[in-house]
Amino acid sequence: MYTPKLELLSFSTLPVQRKQIVLRALLECLIVADWNYILEHPDLPSLYEFAPKYVLKVRPGGLDSWQDIAQTIALGSADCKDLACWRIAELRNAGYDDVYPHIKVSYHQDPAGRDPVMTVYHIQVRIHDIIEDPSAILGMPKHVSYDQLRNGDPNQAAAAGAFQHFSPHFNPGGFMPQMPFMPDYGPMPDFGGAQPLIIQG
Repeated sequence: MYTPKLELLSFSTLPVQRKQIVLRALLECLIVADWNYILEHPDLPSLYEFAPKYVLKVRPGGLDSWQDIAQTIALGSADCKDLACWRIAELRNAGYDDVYPHIKVSYHQDPAGRDPVMTVYHIQVRIHDIIEDPSAILGMPKHVSYDQLRNGDPNQAAAAGAFQHFSPHFNPGGFMPQMPFMPDYGPMPDFGGAQPLIIQG
């Protein structure tokens, strides 16, 4: 299996807005890989037909795995970025040209007061003015502990933060009868040519 490895020592030194630029570029890379896989496999089930299980991955030593559709199918599970990129790829393949990763940022205090505030990046799907959350659709719980967020959860717990509202009025291709959505808070200022979309809080 082709396993590229990025070692981004600079990432931890960047402000949140610039981190979004880096993440957005990496997400587009995974979307391109997924889209090409879809093109080569026209009988592939949709994300919601296959319905992989959402998991919060354990990340030893800062290792963050990014898996494509084929690996998600092999494992039967995926995290938020894997699910969002599959969904974006299939929507773009279906002809939707206004579909992008949506990065939700939240901040979490260490209840023990030992560690600094933790920043969590949750990847969703922006479809026109609707925010769809594949992770919430595929089983992401609304609440987990600080330790689970920091260390991952081998027991398959998931990152907190999805809004549990539903919108019946957007249903491309009949993938799902209802989908979680969030209001459009608009883009952040343009940092270095990218336009990361961030929801704070």
